[in-house]
Amino acid sequence: MLEYEPIIEALERGEELFNNRHTDYYTRVTTGEAHPALLQLEKDYLEKFGEDYICVLRARDLGVAEVSGRVRISEYDGFESYEEEGEFDVWV
Repeated sequence: MLEYEPIIEALERGEELFNNRHTDYYTRVTTGEAHPALLQLEKDYLEKFGEDYICVLRARDLGVAEVSGRVRISEYDGFESYEEEGEFDVWV
């Protein structure tokens, strides 16, 4: 998903991935409130990995960042962030 073009393109165009921020994900999908790029991501994920569920619950908080090299993705309690190579040189 890090480089999934349909979602990147939608975000760069300023499109909302969900029309309604106050309903759960499954309601969004069944009522058509999910962006077509998210629905396509689910189809592509199923086709590529054989899994029928991909968690996109926080997709409305996604953004696009341009990086100049390798990155490290960190996840803590469901919140992801990234650091570019060279920014992280201290380990505790």
